Amino acid sequence: MDKILIAAPVYGGMEYCIDEFIMRLKNIDYLNYKIVLFDNSKTKKFFKKLRSIRGIRVFYDDTDEESNMFRLISSRNKIIDYAISKNYDYLLMMDCDVMVEDDILNRLLSHEKDVVSGLYFNYFARNGVNKLEPICWKKFEIKEEEKEAYRKVYPDADLDWISRQLLMVEADSGNLLEVLIPSAGCCLLSREALICDAKYGILPIHKKFIETKSVTDDIQFFKQLGDNGFKIYCDTSLRCGHNVGGKYISGGLHPFFEK
Repeated sequence: MDKILIAAPVYGGMEYCIDEFIMRLKNIDYLNYKIVLFDNSKTKKFFKKLRSIRGIRVFYDDTDEESNMFRLISSRNKIIDYAISKNYDYLLMMDCDVMVEDDILNRLLSHEKDVVSGLYFNYFARNGVNKLEPICWKKFEIKEEEKEAYRKVYPDADLDWISRQLLMVEADSGNLLEVLIPSAGCCLLSREALICDAKYGILPIHKKFIETKSVTDDIQFFKQLGDNGFKIYCDTSLRCGHNVGGKYISGGLHPFFEK
């Protein structure tokens, strides 16, 4: 039986959902897995609480990074290093506000893929209206005759990595889809994918967008996986809960973007 690490970066702002998150992980129907959390809070208050919970292992990420974005990136990469050093066959990389069903490991493993996720949703502002949409992106197909025009507008972009969000009809298909960026908060990664040296971070082309809050920590990671020849998949039949409500403060600002 494969040896699996289930791991997530956490911080104090996730206290509202951490108990349910850990409970669901402990209920997963699989015999050979361990749960590890990396706390990147700026104090050890949350870490001390987590350390008292039985059945999990918790590390404090003492990164020198100041911004929450780069503290998250630090923890993601430490999780990868830990999984490699402890010889795990697979890593289920989680976000701690994603709530899984107890069959998630068996279902993801059944696909025999190096990189495969479940699917969850979030709210996006569309023309002033919040709409629930999939957290998953496919390749945006550009016709050969259109590429020159795209290069003029996006001279530094890799046109093979221009993405579009998954359509609802695709999300509702129940199919296993090849994608560019999956639902990264419940993504199963094989050891082969982990040791290819792909790392979480910010692509140079995206650094100027950090302040606009339109960049995530995982795009570089999945692009590097793709550049190393790994195909990336999303199982649209495997729906996970996404408990985002407790992260928002008055005015709608996510703490992730606080200074």
